[in-house]
Amino acid sequence: GLVELAGMGHMTPVEAPEAVTAQIRELTLTYLGVKDTTTVNAKEDA
Repeated sequence: GLVELAGMGHMTPVEAPEAVTAQIRELTLTYLGVKDTTTVNAKEDA
């Protein structure tokens, strides 16, 4: 499906990556049931 971040434009991935990341995490939890983000967080911090 289509997910829209209300009030955000086409440059959102560059200007507000945290909003995009939060939405992706929410979708992942909803549809894949992934709850342990320890590995993901470690990779992002590297």
